[in-house]
Amino acid sequence: MILAKTRQTNLVAVLLTEIDTALNSLGREKKSSTEVSTLARLFPSQIPDVLKTFRSRIVPLTSSESAELRQNAWAALALTDGAFDPIWTSASKKSSTLADLLNGVPLLTDSDFRAKAYDRVKPLVESRQTDKEVRRAAIRALVSMNNDPEAVFSSLTILIDRGEEVPAAAQG
Repeated sequence: MILAKTRQTNLVAVLLTEIDTALNSLGREKKSSTEVSTLARLFPSQIPDVLKTFRSRIVPLTSSESAELRQNAWAALALTDGAFDPIWTSASKKSSTLADLLNGVPLLTDSDFRAKAYDRVKPLVESRQTDKEVRRAAIRALVSMNNDPEAVFSSLTILIDRGEEVPAAAQG
């Protein structure tokens, strides 16, 4: 907050500048990877209306080498859009990007907002055709939603009974 006032800008602008600086120094300093992860964790706590202004700068971060940055960037985009539908189509083109989006869901601070993805996430948990990485991420996302706990428990129990994704389902 103080840095944003000093620079006469807002927190998201400072956050993006600091992430860019850390990414540019990744090859030179070991601490930069940790710095990027630490900074990335601040995305889900930003004000959605402020994030909207920077949407075009956040989108490329979903392709970063840092998994934590990618996941938090997807979370920021969901906040920016106020929903998961606008980003779901682009994220679901590749299993790895869909997994990043799903891993970003639990990072969002509002469980009611996370629950907006419920109808898209639950079928990924239940389908045997779902990629393993996507399914594990979907399990984490689903249990973070605090939505329809009986149905979630039932889905996880079925997975365990079938011997599918037992560690992820049991941790859920």
